[in-house]
Amino acid sequence: MEEHSGIPYPDGYSYTTVINCFARSIVDRKAKKARQILDKMIQSYAAGNTAAKPQIYAFNGVLSASAHTHHTRFPEERLEAFTILACERLLPKGHRLYEQVIETVVYSCVRDAQMSEKVMHALHNIAPDLAQQFEKIDAK
Repeated sequence: MEEHSGIPYPDGYSYTTVINCFARSIVDRKAKKARQILDKMIQSYAAGNTAAKPQIYAFNGVLSASAHTHHTRFPEERLEAFTILACERLLPKGHRLYEQVIETVVYSCVRDAQMSEKVMHALHNIAPDLAQQFEKIDAK
């Protein structure tokens, strides 16, 4: 844990541990709670807590919580959009897997009829060329 003025700030390991605890728990709305912790982690990192840099394990924990939440209000379209967002944050543009992972998620959305406005919005933000391709397909 990093300290500022004697006050300890959680690091990435601490945040990820809490996220994974929610993912493995039986509490109601664990997907929402895990996502809130991830959001706090991202805000802490953006505010200068370099030890709180989100890693893939934190995003995986939120996805796991979402996948194992019964009667969730975290519909598949939000899960797909979140996956695209995770790719953007974890894989640098130009990485050999960047477009491959994003394309795989998008093709899954199309196959499963989950291509929603949220997914298209997320896609537009990180891969505008790919979004245009899918808009052309959708228009046909």
